[in-house]
Amino acid sequence: MRERRHAYGRDIAITGIGCRLPGGLGSLETLWSALEQGQDLVGEIPPERFDPQMFADPNPRRPGRTYTASAGVLDDIASFDAEFFGISPREAARMDPSSGCCWS
Repeated sequence: MRERRHAYGRDIAITGIGCRLPGGLGSLETLWSALEQGQDLVGEIPPERFDPQMFADPNPRRPGRTYTASAGVLDDIASFDAEFFGISPREAARMDPSSGCCWS
């Protein structure tokens, strides 16, 4: 692990972490519990996101297409912080089929 220093030369510490995971999990404790219980967090893609049949293709290597109707889906996708992950607004819109963007 690489050590980082604040611009003023002071040490900093991370004292907490937040997460949003498929299945509505919102903490490391709930993730650990789900793992211990063998919970499957992959499910059908909600119809309000998009219709998987619109992008269906039996060829799993075809770009912009899918051969499954299942996914690990985050709740409240509108609050995804694309900028935090270095994803441009244009790229984020392209990544989310519910945005109305046409995939190639």
